[in-house]
Amino acid sequence: MAPIKVLALFRPHAFLLAASTLALTAATAAADGAAPAPFVIAPRTVAAAVPGGVLLKRLPAGQDGLTFRGEMASRRFAVALGRSEAARINTFQVALRNTVSLLPEHSAITISVNGRTLAAVPANAADKTMLVPIAVPAGLLVPGANTVQVTATLTHRVDCSVPATYELWATLDPSHTGFVVPDGAADQIAGVADLAAAPLAEDGTTRIWVRMREGADEAEIGQAARAVQTLVRRAKLVRPVVEVAPEAGRGPGLDLIVAGHEPEGFAPLAKTAGIGVGQDAGTGRIMVEVDPEADEAPRATPSVAAGVVEPPRDGFRKSFAQLGRNTEVFTGRRYEASLAVVLPPDFMSTNDRARLRLDGGHSATLVDGDGLALRVNGTLVSSVPLLARKAERFDHREVELPLRFFHPGRNDVTIEGTLSAEADAQCKTMTMPHEARLTIADTSELEFPGFAHLTTIPQIPAAMAARGDLPVYLPGSDRASMAAALTVLANLAASGSPAATLQVHLGIVDEDRPGLLVAAADQLPASISGALRSLTAPVAPAPASVDAANASAADTDAATGASETTPADATPQSVAPTRLGVLVDGVRAGLRSRGFFFGNDKADLLTLKSDDLLVAAVTPGGKAPRDSLDVMPRFTRDATHWLVVTASSPATLDGGLDRLAASGRWDQLRGEAVKFDPTSGEIEVRQPRGVTYVLPSEVVVADVRPILGGLMSDNILMSLAILFVVMGTLGVSTHALVRRMGAK
Repeated sequence: MAPIKVLALFRPHAFLLAASTLALTAATAAADGAAPAPFVIAPRTVAAAVPGGVLLKRLPAGQDGLTFRGEMASRRFAVALGRSEAARINTFQVALRNTVSLLPEHSAITISVNGRTLAAVPANAADKTMLVPIAVPAGLLVPGANTVQVTATLTHRVDCSVPATYELWATLDPSHTGFVVPDGAADQIAGVADLAAAPLAEDGTTRIWVRMREGADEAEIGQAARAVQTLVRRAKLVRPVVEVAPEAGRGPGLDLIVAGHEPEGFAPLAKTAGIGVGQDAGTGRIMVEVDPEADEAPRATPSVAAGVVEPPRDGFRKSFAQLGRNTEVFTGRRYEASLAVVLPPDFMSTNDRARLRLDGGHSATLVDGDGLALRVNGTLVSSVPLLARKAERFDHREVELPLRFFHPGRNDVTIEGTLSAEADAQCKTMTMPHEARLTIADTSELEFPGFAHLTTIPQIPAAMAARGDLPVYLPGSDRASMAAALTVLANLAASGSPAATLQVHLGIVDEDRPGLLVAAADQLPASISGALRSLTAPVAPAPASVDAANASAADTDAATGASETTPADATPQSVAPTRLGVLVDGVRAGLRSRGFFFGNDKADLLTLKSDDLLVAAVTPGGKAPRDSLDVMPRFTRDATHWLVVTASSPATLDGGLDRLAASGRWDQLRGEAVKFDPTSGEIEVRQPRGVTYVLPSEVVVADVRPILGGLMSDNILMSLAILFVVMGTLGVSTHALVRRMGAK
């Protein structure tokens, strides 16, 4: 195993002095409880060049996950350690860089391990990366998963306005941040249970090198696919990225070989339930031999992120402490905190509501207009005004979150606060008080009600939850295409998707058998390509240059498979609507702005660039979204539909999936379609314009009322039509009754 090297910053005596000081002050802070963690004074900043000799156990996060913006941000990670590593590691290294606008006296990165605060590193590295060692007390680490929490508290140097808070950022270099493993302390990988502790790549991913020849047939690719999923589930690997090559891999990671295709002379050191672990004698790399037919019951990889919850069917009521959020005392001007609620693929949104009950309070320094805003998936759903110039205490202050704003998959509930004060106008950052303006206690609660289960399609979470046989379609057996498909399957396994019997098909797509389709845009079948064009918008041409406009159009066509010369390829949005259609669309857009499930307008179309990745759920036959006048809901008994992953070329597809896994945003794939920008790491989600309801095989009596309520709220035009029919029937019957009985 090739060691990961880091720079030795300090001379031995200086390092020991700093470590001793940190250990003493961290212990004092832990004993005190209320005392803040001490600042670590770094003697100098350096560029992160690494000659070396030290193994680093990195955090499972890339640059996206280790960049902190705003005045307060916190994230939690799990790092797996072996028994010897947990016993001998005594240093956690931070590689910090921050914006020049930070005030270092009031800006810091706080590191906590397994619930104990170790130190706060001052944010004073605007021009170079600063490497700071932090002492880890003996006995704090445990074999297996260890929780590392990173909290950034940032203050602007010269500007005290709310807009200035958007300029604040600090970032940790993922390649040089982690636990420093002393020489000889690294555990030998001797079995499946040890694989989770294997070193991660610099971007926080687990690299799996599948030793397989280019040009493999369907049977070989199928065996490799099953082996990859078996390995990820059994070893509980995080953020897997798969590469395909006949030779040994490079850098941190595992080499996977399929049983029956072992290289000559390979003999596993240990073998358990069809998985053997050994070492390549020539390269020293970890080699894992997997029997693809020996998989056991699937195991979902548990989420360790703070504030992530999966509500049970009958709902729950939990405190913020139970959800992994500690009490937050905020001294800045723009507060932001979030909880992630992961709902099952068959979640049925109704007119019910979840509730936040906030404990805490705010100071008397606030001014008129300050308050809290509650958002669900970016949509403002509620607000809490805060009293000006008067302190206030929250005692289970209730805020309602309508369920109609939630969808299957991950949902982000965000609390935003504007907390201006009169002293901000003077902005004397060195002398102005930094007292708490807002406190959100960990006794605050989130109550999520029980909900009905009714699958709707097309939905990416529902397509990922395919059971039974799963056809996997690839355009060919080139390295990029195989690696892209195996990366998708590996991440499906890591996210806890149910096990399915994989059936790999090369080249030809059976449009009557929906499954997983991983291919470049120009390799998609016509029906799938047409369905994707109804989800995307052409890139607006640049007026400054005709050539630039042509290039933009070419990029869009390459990403979506569109052809402007073929009339049949016109998207539904290009057809001139009727006046009634315009009126209905306007009504739907207004209703959707209030959170109803249907009615997405053209603004929801995804604008693709040539390097973007597109993930979409497509119904069989590539059906277009329902027409504006189609008010009656659709029903089916078959929940199977396509999960399509595409980009402009096989290389772009493979690179985009690599970047998506490194960004840690796989769990944000939801709705009908998602665009991922590999350059910025941003995700754009499109919810379906119309859904088809999958009739359940069994109906629970308790679900009848919420299901009917959900159908009525999802289909307002149908509800209005039924209401008019009922009113008309009552009117006619009343008129007939009056004529028959006469007026009294």
